[in-house]
Order: sequence, then structure tokens, then C-alpha cells
Amino acid sequence: MSAELAYIDGTGRFRTAGEFVAGLRRLKDRAEVGYRMLEKRATAAGDVLPRSTMTAALRRDALPREDLVVAFTRACGCGPAEVARWVAARRRLARGAPYEEPASAGLARWVPPALAEAPRAAALGLLILAVLAWGWRARSR
Repeated sequence: MSAELAYIDGTGRFRTAGEFVAGLRRLKDRAEVGYRMLEKRATAAGDVLPRSTMTAALRRDALPREDLVVAFTRACGCGPAEVARWVAARRRLARGAPYEEPASAGLARWVPPALAEAPRAAALGLLILAVLAWGWRARSR
């Protein structure tokens, strides 16, 4: 299973530490930020995420420390539920417990990456419309 397929629905369907780290790299790519910005975001959130440590962690196929996973996923914009799924997947892999595909899972749950981004694009569109409406209303007074 590729890291992309494993990450799409956020269930942490990683079978190896390498897939998990590949999923973290994919998460960083989707966040479209560099290591410096991740470090700044983490600091602003009260987390510690040295860019040198995270750079090294994402180059390996070994599991990063749990505190790094928490800080990294938060800095990438994950909410509490998604952070918890990443941590649960990391803990499962650290225990050596295998991932078992639920009976109801399969291709029906897979979503193309372009559609996975649709809610974010819709929210951005609504924000732009709200700002434009506010500006129009302010000018008409």
C-alpha cells in the first residue's frame, strides 16, 4: 500500500515505519510549508519542533518520537482528531501490532486527492466572498 493511499482517509493504515514516515512527508507536502515555517508554527502552538530534528526524522524509515509526531502534525494544520489518529498509528507500529483492514473498508472509501482538498477550497471561497461582501458594504455606507 502506498503512503498516499494510506493517508488519504487519515485512518493511519500504515503497515511499516517506512510507510508512516512517507505519510508524514506527504502531510508536509500537502501543508505546502518548509521546515522553518513548521518550526515557527510549532513554537506558536507551544510545541518544540527543531527543524534539524524533523528533517533528520523524515529522511529515515524509523518511527519518530511521539512528541515530534504530535508537534509536526499540529504544525501541518491537523486538528485534534487527526493528530490522535497519527499518534494511534505510531503507537500501533511501535508495539509491532499489525494493521488489520476493516471488513467494510476498501476502494469505496478511497477518495482522489483532488476531491480530498475540495472542503478546504470551498472554505477559502466562502472566506473570499465574505471579505468582498464586507468591503462592499463598508463602501456603500
